[in-house]
Amino acid sequence: MSARFVISDLHMGDGGPRDKFELNPKREDDLLRFCDYVDDQQGLLRLLGDIWELWQMNPSDVLRRRLRVVQRFMCMLRDSVPGNHDIDITDPAIAPIFGLYPPIPWPDGIEIYKFKKIRFFHGHEVDPFNNTRNPGWGRVMAIAAGLYEDHNKSPVLPDGSLIEERLLKIGNRIGMLANLASYSYHWIKDDAPPVVDFSVGLRPVQSATRLGQHLVAVAADIKSRGYDIAVCGHTHIRGHYGHPKPWYYNCGSWSWNEEPFLRIDDNDQVTEWIWTGRTAVQVSREITIGRRRSHE
Repeated sequence: MSARFVISDLHMGDGGPRDKFELNPKREDDLLRFCDYVDDQQGLLRLLGDIWELWQMNPSDVLRRRLRVVQRFMCMLRDSVPGNHDIDITDPAIAPIFGLYPPIPWPDGIEIYKFKKIRFFHGHEVDPFNNTRNPGWGRVMAIAAGLYEDHNKSPVLPDGSLIEERLLKIGNRIGMLANLASYSYHWIKDDAPPVVDFSVGLRPVQSATRLGQHLVAVAADIKSRGYDIAVCGHTHIRGHYGHPKPWYYNCGSWSWNEEPFLRIDDNDQVTEWIWTGRTAVQVSREITIGRRRSHE
């Protein structure tokens, strides 16, 4: 079995003012060299969703702008699952045009390794804001962000924050996200929900509460489906959780400052890496979780 090289959340767009992938004008070349690296390693490229940004952009415009990437994907050993931002092209007649097929062939994305069962999925599947094709709260906020990005001529505000994340922060403050969240999940060991320690490296506009809810939901999914390790994206926060044996790994996102990926070898070892544009560097980030006090 060849090694799996796992990426997600590239959010490749049309090159316009909404395109976060284009914040680094060399990123497409970096991605193409990364694909060469995967081939040199005789690996399989696993695409875990939100590879394309189709909530804010016309698919035809995206396809024209990213034709080199599509052609490169088509020439390599790969498989994929959809994310919430590119779920609109999961139709078998359309998805191959974007290089997304073939899909991961196992039920629920669960692959059996020598000692572990690993589920590969995007992560929106356990997120009540984004787990439907209908325009839920997440999609509405993304569309609103796109209009603001057009006006701003960039997805980045003068203070360095992303417009979409700023709008989500406002949504949290006025309680809209909290009212929509109807988690009935329980923590894997007890009913105390985890709280994210900001030492994880969140940017100021990212929500610790939402990351904590995400981990609770993934823990519930592991328990209900009976697998050992979750590998996903969606939060844009790379790293692992679970000490001393991690049960959660996140690919992170290429739509900001880093180009992260995961490598899974046939001995079921998961390792974290950063692509520098020409070389791969192994890294590690532990997502640290605290506990709520009983009176909070």
